[in-house]
Amino acid sequence: MNQKTKAWIIAACCAVVIFLLSCAGKLIWKEANFSEMPFGYRCSISSVFYATGDLPTVSPENAVFALSDAGRLYDISEGKSKRLTGSVTALNLSEENFDCRFADQDAWRVNGLNAKSARENNAKAWKYTALDGSFYYLLLQNNGDVFLCVGENKAIELFVWLQPLEKY
Repeated sequence: MNQKTKAWIIAACCAVVIFLLSCAGKLIWKEANFSEMPFGYRCSISSVFYATGDLPTVSPENAVFALSDAGRLYDISEGKSKRLTGSVTALNLSEENFDCRFADQDAWRVNGLNAKSARENNAKAWKYTALDGSFYYLLLQNNGDVFLCVGENKAIELFVWLQPLEKY
C-alpha cells in the first residue's frame, strides 16, 4: 500500500470518528437539556400528601427546591442553596417502582389521593438518584400539577405538591 492510499484511509477514518462523536454529542445534549416544565423553576411546597415522619413547613411563598434546565435538583430551603449530587433519568411509573414504595398507607394526608391515582394521572416522570442513596421522583401530571416524592432505602417518605414560583 502506498503513502497516498494510507493517507486517504486515515482521513476517511478520522472523518467517520468525528461524525460519530458529533452524533453522540447531540444525543447527550438532547438528553441533558430539560427545557420543559417543571425544569427551570424555583418551587415551593404547596401541600403535603404523604409523610411518614415530621411534616415539612408548608409556605407557598418560600421556594424550597429549584430544578435547573440542565436537570439538576437544588435544595434551596432556609436560605441555603445546595445542589443535590446525582443524576436525572426519565421514568415510566409502575406498581413495582412507584405504588409499592409507599409502605405506610396511614401516612396519606389527603382523602382520595393515593399512589395509584397519582400514577394513573401522570404525564411524565423523572427519577433523581442522589449519591447518598436518597432518591426523588418528579411527577408532571396530565393537568400540569407537579409532585415531588422523596425517599430513602427504596421507600417513599414524603410526597408533596410543588408550586412553581418563578424561572430559575
